[in-house]
Amino acid sequence: DIPLQMLRRLAPRLLVAALALAAVAPSVARAEGRVVLDRVVAVVDEKIILESELDHEIVQSEHFQRALAELGQNATEAQISEIQVKVRPLVLDDMIDDLLVRKEGARFQIEASDDDLERYLGNLARQHGYDSIDALRVDVERSGVYGTWQQYQDDLRKDIVVYKTLATLAAPTVTDAQMRAYYRTMTKDEQAAVVVERFRVQPASADPAAKDAAYQQAQALARRLRSGADAQAVAQELGATAPERETLHRGDMAPKAEDMVFAAKPKQVLGPLDTGRGYAVIRVVEHQAGSALSFEEAKDRIMEHLYQEAAVKAEREFKRGLRAKAHVDIRL
Repeated sequence: DIPLQMLRRLAPRLLVAALALAAVAPSVARAEGRVVLDRVVAVVDEKIILESELDHEIVQSEHFQRALAELGQNATEAQISEIQVKVRPLVLDDMIDDLLVRKEGARFQIEASDDDLERYLGNLARQHGYDSIDALRVDVERSGVYGTWQQYQDDLRKDIVVYKTLATLAAPTVTDAQMRAYYRTMTKDEQAAVVVERFRVQPASADPAAKDAAYQQAQALARRLRSGADAQAVAQELGATAPERETLHRGDMAPKAEDMVFAAKPKQVLGPLDTGRGYAVIRVVEHQAGSALSFEEAKDRIMEHLYQEAAVKAEREFKRGLRAKAHVDIRL
């Protein structure tokens, strides 16, 4: 199914009043005694975009709708005309991008099927409180914004092709590592913590024999701690550095060691763990509850957030690449 939020056309009852429509109606210009009914505002490779097409698109654009909503219901015709001028280049840019995306989609035979259109119209009708697609059709034809029902469906087909092309050719990816990094950043001050005693055993030199000796000492520490011996007494007995009591949060350790520590029970001993500069033996003292959701509980929401961010970036880069290969002549 095509998510409603990925398409920009809303139900007509949420769009503009007659005042807004009148404000953006194409003007008839006169030049050297001739009446100019239309003009080219952009050339994209072999395709042209007409001013009438731009005027039609402005009324339905997110740029226009957002600015109009900020003014409220008491917006004057002059204010609406001012919005039209402001958003005009933005809407034309969107039209150029969409044209290029549809052209790229055609290369890969990406189309909007009758089933795609029917499914989207059904979702659109339900989303905005219509009892049926026929009820939606009545408002579309009565609004005067979209032209005929057929024109409305043709516009939706174009949007569907744009969405399907971007979903196919500019699909974003989100890794588990990215989700964990985001989780650590966002929950740093409110997540659960683990209090531990950590022994650090450093080799006397870079010699392999010294590293082996350090590992054996760390193993002996771990064995004694697992037998229930006191940490300070074990350190003194084996000539090791006294343990450090620390409160660890997500992000304070390497991900693999972190997962082990947060999964361990109180009094459980972990290690020896290779730190790159020596070895660590960790005994978990206690877990401290936090107000943040666990990673597993928050994972789906994090995935959705990062996916949306990645989708915006991937779409922007994809469109930028298409523009770089195209001939675009803007004539506003």
